Amino acid sequence: MDKAGDCFVLYTRQGEYRSKQVIVAIGPFQKPNILEFSKFLSNEVLPLHSSEYECPFQLLL
Repeated sequence: MDKAGDCFVLYTRQGEYRSKQVIVAIGPFQKPNILEFSKFLSNEVLPLHSSEYECPFQLLL
């Protein structure tokens, strides 16, 4: 995946997908765990555990 212009682009064998936002979900949700590498991500990326999620407006940057 790379960031092209104002959207993310995912290239697959079935074609290309574009999105302005991407959600990456990993692991079990019972115990909050924000991965260490998230501190190296851009400020445009919001590390958020599902227990903190309240509404879609939280995801707007």
